[in-house]
Formats: sequence, structure tokens, C-alpha cells
Amino acid sequence: MKISKRKIAYKLLICVITYLFIELICFIFISAGYIPARKPTFKFIYKNTVNAPFASLSPVWGNWHIPGKLEYQDGCISFNYFINSAGARDKERELQSPDTNRVIVLGDSFIEGWGVDASDRVSDLLEKRTNQAFLNFGCATFGLTQELLLYKNLAAKYDHSTVLIGFLPYNDFSDDDLSIDKNANFYKPYFLKKDSGFQLTYHGVLPVRSSPGTNSSAESAPGSSWKEITVRFLKSYTYWYNIYSHIKLKNKENKEINNKSGKTPSYYFDFTQEQFLRLEYVLTQFRAASDKKRIILFSIPLLQDLKRINSEKDGSPLVQKLDALCKNLQIEYLDITPYVSNEKAYRDNFFYCDPHWNEKGNDFTADILYRKFFATPASR
Repeated sequence: MKISKRKIAYKLLICVITYLFIELICFIFISAGYIPARKPTFKFIYKNTVNAPFASLSPVWGNWHIPGKLEYQDGCISFNYFINSAGARDKERELQSPDTNRVIVLGDSFIEGWGVDASDRVSDLLEKRTNQAFLNFGCATFGLTQELLLYKNLAAKYDHSTVLIGFLPYNDFSDDDLSIDKNANFYKPYFLKKDSGFQLTYHGVLPVRSSPGTNSSAESAPGSSWKEITVRFLKSYTYWYNIYSHIKLKNKENKEINNKSGKTPSYYFDFTQEQFLRLEYVLTQFRAASDKKRIILFSIPLLQDLKRINSEKDGSPLVQKLDALCKNLQIEYLDITPYVSNEKAYRDNFFYCDPHWNEKGNDFTADILYRKFFATPASR
């Protein structure tokens, strides 16, 4: 039995209308906030040309950015980086400045602004609200050891009055611990515990010549398979797939975080004595290197940290020990946890396809830091 072209065209029209209706409903759900899925970016990179927007470039602190522009896309996040002549993801800054209130900002991928535009980062939001310059020297994969070495050898050369450090217990302890991080296949500095204290050592071999991504692997850049390209295309241009991906990732995350087999792992509780002594040593070195400048340290909890903190009666030993240490070193310290109303609300500050702050998370944190440290004239 032959089907007329008219019937085929009619069925195709129904399919197209149904699809557009589904897209419209998904658009409404996301735009109205009923489902906090990522909106399509309507930007698409067919194939990434690099593994990562950083490489083992510095013989002193390891990973760093190459100056210039870089586009990169992975899942629901995309990078459109401008790297200044110093290698920082920031606009060009002068070494000497008549502005005596400039702030050096240090940290890892959260501070760098992984997955968001530079204008949506904590540092840029604070700069806009305070009219102070916030010089962002954050870089993915950094631990406090790398941040200290970068500060002493590069960032400190820029006129400033304040140092703002973002500390992520989730991986900053392990990033600085060679016994855990020793399988990292790129060049990196560590402070090793010796009888006399801590000694700086380097793991891996610094490449003679390097470019973004060469520290990761010799394989093709992420997102180069047809499946990955198709998924990235759907996330870039459709609302329905972003909702589908959101629900899938949320269910997976709930199973991992709500594991009933034991206590949720968290470095707010599970750090070792040696790891804290290393942290103490690095912060002491920051204090010595800063020439009595104002230093602000703030710790960032992830969802699993928040869940563990809420399940413990006596609070976090890390926060208690850091508070005492920072008072002794004349470092201003703040933990973000007390400002979080509940786990569900805090979850909306992160991407669902990636464990970093989204735009809302950066704004949430910038508002806390502004009110606590930068809102009054006395704090400037």
C-alpha cells in the first residue's frame, strides 16, 4: 500500500510542531526557574583543539595560561578566555598603579571562573561593586603551594594592599599532598614534610616547550568523538536535552552524595595532621611574603561538605583550627558554610554537568565577601 506524499508531509509537519511545542515547554520551565537546567548557549565548537586551557609553563609554579585568546567547550560549559600578557585570565594590568587599594586574588578553577564569562566571576563582580581593582591570578589545578609561589614570584610585583585567597578543602589538601597527587602526569611543586620542617620539591618534568593541554595527555582533545560532538551540539542549541541531562546528572549525584554506607567524605573533617601542618606552613609563608598587607582567606564548601557538616554535632574541626591559626597570623578568615540557608538552595549555585560555581554561585559568594570585607570605607 502506497503512502501519498501528502500524508508523509502531514506526518512530518505534526512531528515538527510536536517538537517545537516540547521545546517551548522546556524553554518555559528553564526560564521560569522551575528546573534549574543550563540554558543553551547557541555557541558551538565543532572540535576542541586543546585538552585544557593551561599547560606546564612555569619552572616555579608549574601550570599556567598562555597569553592570548582561547575557545573551549565541554558539556554545558564553554570557555572564551582572554589571557593577558602576564598569563592571568584578566585584563591587562600595570605593575605600578596610583590605586593603593588593589586586591590580588588567588585560587584554583573556582577563582579562575571555570565555565563562566570573566565578567561573571567573583573577582569581577567585587571590582564592579567596590570600584577597586581585583587582579585575578587564579588557575585551574592550583593548590595553596602553587598560589604561594605564584604570589611571591609574580603577583606580588603588582602594587596592591590586599590579598584575597579562595581555599577549596575538597581538593586543595590533596592537590598539595604528593602522596595522593603523585600520579599527576604534569610538572608541579610540593612541600614535603622533613624533620626540620617542609622542603620544596618538584614532581614531573617541565616540558622544554609546551602549549595548552600538553600536560594532560597525548590523546585527542576532549569532545572530539562523534558522540561527544553530538551531545555538545544538542546542549548548545536545545532546551529539552539540557533538561534531560540535568535530571540524569541530578539523579546520579543524589545517589553518590546520599550514600548510606557511611559518613560522607569531607576534608572539613578528614584531613590529616601533616596536611594541616602543611597548610599552616604555607599560610605562614604568605604572611611573611605579604609585607604586612591585608590577607583574607575564605573556605568554599561543596555539597558533600555541607551534608557532612550538617550531620555532625560539633561542627567542622577544620574551621575551628583555621580560625585560630588565622587569628594568630593576623589573617582574616571566613567560611562560607554559615551563609548557606539549606542544601537545596546551595545546589543551585553549581552547574549540574560540572562541580563548579555557575553565575549564581559566583554572585552568591561575591555578595558574602563584599558585605563581610569590602562594603565599608574602613575595610578599604
